[in-house]
Amino acid sequence: MLQMIPALLVAITVVIQCLAVQMSRYRLSRMNASPPHHGLALMSGMLAAAAIILRLYQNDSAVGVLFMTIMTGCMTLMTLTDAASCRLPRPFTIMYLISGSAFRLWQGDWLTGLCSAGFWFLLLLLFRQYTSYRRKTETIGLGDVFLIAGIAIWSPPGDIPWI
Repeated sequence: MLQMIPALLVAITVVIQCLAVQMSRYRLSRMNASPPHHGLALMSGMLAAAAIILRLYQNDSAVGVLFMTIMTGCMTLMTLTDAASCRLPRPFTIMYLISGSAFRLWQGDWLTGLCSAGFWFLLLLLFRQYTSYRRKTETIGLGDVFLIAGIAIWSPPGDIPWI
């Protein structure tokens, strides 16, 4: 039974990636935007599968790999939606933040993740306000600010400036 867990996790990854693509297409059809290119969806799915296989190769726990699967599904959904419409819907970014919070809570490192996300959120929010004031137009969307905060909550604090 234990030998089947990696195959099951890869299958779950494929299902979540397919659901992310379908949700992106549905959301884009409601926004009257063209669907994302098949190549971008395929590349996102392949990167997600590679990330999951790498985590399995590193002998990560099944719960950790499952959280990684959720994270890659959210990233695929947001990538496809943002690439096709230049918009990141708030429900997607909030879902990403909540799942990242659950991941940090599972790791027992929720305070570090919350502080990191809060720091990057405030920093980018101030940067957004400054650039909007200077250019008299919005240069960074609020969805991007939430996305970076989500990446900050998912990632170790030392890795965030490199992302």
